[in-house]
Amino acid sequence: MLDNYIIKNSIKNVTISDFTKDINEVYKNARLLLVTSFFEGFSMVLIEAMYYGVPAIAFDVHSGPREIIYNNETGFLVEDGNIGKFVDLLSAVLNDESTLEYMSYNARLRVNKYRIDEVCNKWGEIMEGVK
Repeated sequence: MLDNYIIKNSIKNVTISDFTKDINEVYKNARLLLVTSFFEGFSMVLIEAMYYGVPAIAFDVHSGPREIIYNNETGFLVEDGNIGKFVDLLSAVLNDESTLEYMSYNARLRVNKYRIDEVCNKWGEIMEGVK
């Protein structure tokens, strides 16, 4: 159904891929991650994308993307359910190379807070406070 929609509407630069074991290659070739969930927990896919410098557009659902995306810096948060705004933002961002480069750079910087040594340090601080 989606393939037909893409063809019918002459949408360019969109690929619907099958399952892959080589996710690194997918991220290396991606320019933007779209998170369209109505509910999202702590999203590892957002952190993975940030590691590769792939900014994201996501709905600002009750939890998840809001904790990871720095709005207008590493991606965009769109009011939950506002599909029109999501589509408008997607169109604008895909046509703005400087914004994509800016957000890609920031994503690579911000992802460092999720490195294993950083997370372990935070846990250590929490556990010390419990003593």
